[in-house]
Amino acid sequence: MLLIDGHVHIYDCFNLEEMLDSAWRNFSLQAVELDLGIDFTAIVCLAEKTEDNWFSFLAGSASRQGGSCPEIGSWKVLSTGEEESLSLVRKDGARILLLAGRQIVSSEGLEVLALMTGALFRDNISVADVLREIASQDGVPVIPWAFGKWSGHRGKVVRQLGARRETHFYFGDNGGRPAWLTLPRFVRSGRQGTHQPIFPGSDPLPLSGEEHRVGRVGFYIKKSFSSDTYAAELKRMISDGAYPVHVYGAHISLCRFVQNQCALRIQSLRKKVCVRKGR
Repeated sequence: MLLIDGHVHIYDCFNLEEMLDSAWRNFSLQAVELDLGIDFTAIVCLAEKTEDNWFSFLAGSASRQGGSCPEIGSWKVLSTGEEESLSLVRKDGARILLLAGRQIVSSEGLEVLALMTGALFRDNISVADVLREIASQDGVPVIPWAFGKWSGHRGKVVRQLGARRETHFYFGDNGGRPAWLTLPRFVRSGRQGTHQPIFPGSDPLPLSGEEHRVGRVGFYIKKSFSSDTYAAELKRMISDGAYPVHVYGAHISLCRFVQNQCALRIQSLRKKVCVRKGR
């Protein structure tokens, strides 16, 4: 069984070892709820922003140090049979697969994920061009729900894209979406009769403590890997459509949602003040 968090960021304010420990604990709790026991593979799909290069850093550390990365405490970083994935192994045998990926911001202001690829992409181009570039790099294109970004003109763009069967992408959900705020009907009803799966992820915010949310929300596939080219094999499973995608996890409460939004705005104001003071 594959348990997958489909939308993860790593921020400088995160304690990376705590993030991995929390992710393993969250995946393990989900495995118990789903009655999987210990027979599961935990997978984290990165969606790094343009300025972030955590996957490259960890991959370089694994290469230089023969598989170990002291910066993550009790976790070792091991190479796999491909460049798009890393195997993170703890001293007690816990293991998390880390898959490369990017988050791109289109000229319309929409976020687009390019999952399971180590390629780099351009920001500030049309969402249609972003999707074409992801396809050319053999990535998995996902347009994730984001608070306030699927309304107005941007919402119209998303709806139009969803109505085009020739445009290849998947919708994504967000662990930061409050439980009372449902996904738009055009997402829940499926893409123009294609019945494509929705790929959820925790999507942690750049706030201290958010690293503990990794693994709480995601999807699972009732299949196991047959090789160590994990990203390539997972992409084949998804594209074949032979293995149903099931979602798991609970969304945050209204109280937590409001707290997060306030914290983000306070953080943004502080950065603006620092810039004005020349810090």
